[in-house]
This record gives sequence, structure tokens and C-alpha cells, in this order.
Amino acid sequence: MVIKIIKRTFSAIFGLLCLGLILVTAVEILSFRVTYDPGGVFLGLFSITLLSLLSSSLLSSSFEEIQWKQYSMRAGLFLVFVFYCLILLNLLFTSRHRFFDYALTSNITERITSGTNFIPFHTLISYFKNSDSLDPRIISTNIYGNLLAFAPMGFFLPVLFQKLRKYLPFACVMFTMIIVIELAQFITNLGILDIDDLIINLLGATIAFFLFRLPFIKKFFRKLHWIS
Repeated sequence: MVIKIIKRTFSAIFGLLCLGLILVTAVEILSFRVTYDPGGVFLGLFSITLLSLLSSSLLSSSFEEIQWKQYSMRAGLFLVFVFYCLILLNLLFTSRHRFFDYALTSNITERITSGTNFIPFHTLISYFKNSDSLDPRIISTNIYGNLLAFAPMGFFLPVLFQKLRKYLPFACVMFTMIIVIELAQFITNLGILDIDDLIINLLGATIAFFLFRLPFIKKFFRKLHWIS
């Protein structure tokens, strides 16, 4: 009994530290004072993941019932998911707020003409055709960045939400989510409305989703009590 109390006490300490870091991150991002910084993202992700895993592992080990072990581990994973969503918010919106004023003053017809693409693969083909004249960082950011940005959703959503462990419901949720984000970016002039972004974002999430279904990965998740 004493050991259980000690485990739960330290679990609460680590959990509160994790929540504190997440709240500080949320305040900074929502204040529009933070630009997207890869180094800061990796450091924050490492800290949040470490604290949440320590907290959830200690809490999980204090229970005998498998069901409570799973709840404990998923709670820790949910904290990491919240931090990831905050990073997406910063990457896709708040770090680009300097472009917002143009959306209020620009001609909507001009923006629709120059800021939309509804032809599949048109943008991707133009990158390859003009690869000699374009900055390679622009190409890699728009292709690999879009591929990786939503890939974690292919892991988080099936683990945290049992109804999304089948591909069709998962794909519908991802499609809706990406469409909403693309529309929001266009309306606020924080990005263009590009069907190629939708395709690449969905492809990245789909690849991660099917990697999650590989037998040895699912076995690993079951050992961690993330899934039943």
C-alpha cells in the first residue's frame, strides 16, 4: 500500500510538471509571440514525452486491473497529443500572424486567383519542372514538411480513439480536419488553399496509420497498455 501511494504521489508530481509545461506553451503560442522553432519543438516534445511517460507509467504500475493500466497510459499519451496539437497550431497559424492584415485589405477575387489550386498534383509537378530555379528548401519544406506534419495523427488518433482504428472513419476525420485547416488558412491569408497539400497531408497520415497496424508495432503498444 505504501509503495502504491509513493508511486501515485510521484506520478502526480510528474503529471503536474507536464501540465505546467503544456499550459506555458499554450499561453506563449496563443499570445502570438512565438515563431515556429524546430529546436524548441524537439526539446519541448522530449520534455513533455518524458514527463508524461514517467507519470503514466508510475500510475499504471500502481494498479492491478488491466483496464486502469490502459487508462493511465493513454492519459499520459493524451498529454503528448495535446502538445503536438499546440505545435501544429503554431506552425500553421500563430507563427504566420504577420500575414493576417493582408487578408482584411486584399481583393478576394485576386486572392482566389493567386491563392488557390484545385488541380491535383499541379503544384507538385511545377516544383519538379522548376527545381533548377527554386530554392531546394522551399521544395523540401512544402513536400516533406506537409508529409510529416500530420503523420503523427496516424498514430495518436487510432491509439486514443478506438472508433478510429479502421481506416475509413480515420480517413474521413483526417480529410475533414485538413479541409477545415486549409480553408481557415486561406480565409486568414496564412496559407494557400491547395489540393496538393490535402493529398500530401492525408498521405502522410495514411502511411503512419498503416505502420501502426504492423503486427510487431501493435504488439509493442499492447505491452505498453496503450491498446487492448
